[in-house]
Amino acid sequence: MRSRSSVIYPILMSLALYGVSLTVPALEFLPVSDSSNPSVPPADSVQEIWSGREILMLGWLAIFDMQIAWYANPLHLINLGLMAGRMWRLNTAISALTLAVGLNTLLLFWQEIAIGMAEDGRLQSLHIGFYCWITSLSIPVVWNSWQWWVASTHSKASSE
Repeated sequence: MRSRSSVIYPILMSLALYGVSLTVPALEFLPVSDSSNPSVPPADSVQEIWSGREILMLGWLAIFDMQIAWYANPLHLINLGLMAGRMWRLNTAISALTLAVGLNTLLLFWQEIAIGMAEDGRLQSLHIGFYCWITSLSIPVVWNSWQWWVASTHSKASSE
């Protein structure tokens, strides 16, 4: 059986990537003004680049636009707590759900959301902050799946 300290490394890696994702640009939005032709941006439009910190502070409001990706953040904290508690089976399911909720961000390429006081926007491109965030959410999925597989392999070997 591995020591309890072996679970610290994936938790720290995930937290480090999460921290980086808060400090760098994450999402780039293009304002959409003409509802009859949303693929044509307004002539004077300026792309808005949001950092992970801005998204963390305001992202919970996206629920009003039927966007749930921000809610992967509290789920991620639960994942890390369950990793420390070595609950592999339960956490594999929760971490996979967390990743799926986080990937809901990709729907913003087709969905308009409020990006300013009086304007809507659509996701134009993803930046490094998004990739760091998704990777930090992916670490618990991979780690817990691996630990669950190792635990089931060892229990089968010991029962024989």
